Amino acid sequence: MADFTVVVASGAIVQDWLDPPTASGTPSRLNPRPSYRHKRWVGARGVQVILKAVVAGVVAPLDSVLGGRLFAAWPVEAPAQPFAGILQVPGFSSTIYVLPPVAGHYTIGVRRPSGGLEHVHLDIA
Repeated sequence: MADFTVVVASGAIVQDWLDPPTASGTPSRLNPRPSYRHKRWVGARGVQVILKAVVAGVVAPLDSVLGGRLFAAWPVEAPAQPFAGILQVPGFSSTIYVLPPVAGHYTIGVRRPSGGLEHVHLDIA
């Protein structure tokens, strides 16, 4: 289990994930708890999405306080390859800038040594 979380700081919003009904008229996504709707992060092509790691309640801590356990981010899934739209600035590895060039589904992996792994899913329109 990761010792950090990742939040979307800007560039995308949470929307209900609504699937079109099937031929029988029922939703195509199973939901065992209908009172809790499925959600997803949605952004726009060409708009920068900023992700921030949270460690022990501190949002985007500086590298100098991470004890050498810096963050690394990479594209797990992208609709077009190669995808080089991820940027991390030295000294601020806990802040990740993502610039999606085309519409589609993106998964960004974020990890730190001995700290686990988080995936962030983004749907870009």
